[in-house]
Amino acid sequence: MVLQVDGEGLPQPLRIELVQPRAPKKTFLDRLKDVGVIGLAGAILATAFGTVFQYSRWIVEQRLERNAEDFKSASGTFDNLILDLAKAQTLQETMFFLHQEATQATDAQQLKFLRKRAAEVLPDYEKARLELRQKMDSLLFSVQRHLDWASDPNRRNATAATGGTSDPLSYGKLKEIDFNCLDERSVPDFPNEQALKPTPFVGFAIDWRSIKHHLVVYNYCFRRIHETMEPVRIWGAVGSETTSPPPLSVATMLRKHLDNNIQRLNGLSMLGMIQVERVRELNMPPGLMFYVRQAVIGPS
Repeated sequence: MVLQVDGEGLPQPLRIELVQPRAPKKTFLDRLKDVGVIGLAGAILATAFGTVFQYSRWIVEQRLERNAEDFKSASGTFDNLILDLAKAQTLQETMFFLHQEATQATDAQQLKFLRKRAAEVLPDYEKARLELRQKMDSLLFSVQRHLDWASDPNRRNATAATGGTSDPLSYGKLKEIDFNCLDERSVPDFPNEQALKPTPFVGFAIDWRSIKHHLVVYNYCFRRIHETMEPVRIWGAVGSETTSPPPLSVATMLRKHLDNNIQRLNGLSMLGMIQVERVRELNMPPGLMFYVRQAVIGPS
């Protein structure tokens, strides 16, 4: 006989289930409470600092590109200017000294050689002189923009409209007063840059700290020398190969004119080199503290 027990009526064991209630979804205000005021302020400052830092870095990169272009323009302007002036100056001097030697030549072969050499130099001189005269206005603006203004921290952002209209010095002004190129004041005294200062004349002043002013004076005196050398140019073109040309009555004065223009060219060259170097210094990349300052107070 098999005994069967019906367990349905017996008490069942107690089973306890622990169910974690679902956390309510946090709102934005709840998250702010979790972070706290200090944490929130720190996050905002960090974000602002990073944004300003990145923007400042972008600004600096743009400036560096412009600075590289400024230095390239300054050095190129200076190189081209000195090349043009030195070429014309050398040919002008050569014509004068060939004529001077010819006036004293006693040997027929020597005289023939000097006359032939003058005939060869004269076309080169005239070409260089005309090219210089044609581009003078462009050179004057270029040296003012890429050297005078670019090397001055207070004027490097000047334009022709804001900085170039108040300068009264020009070729026409010098011609109007019959400027004396033999005057000691017409030559820059260049022991050092700090000694340079404006020299007053009637109605204007020559500022020897400006390469544009150097060039205006140089150009005017160069053209005056050219006009005075007319007998030399005629001899170079159609002079006799068998008869010495008569001595120039203004030979001593011409030599002084040429010497003065050499000094003007030297002064212009020295000031130009200083200005190119100053452009380079002004365009040096900024250091770490620049970025920190920009990030703290913002780009200027």
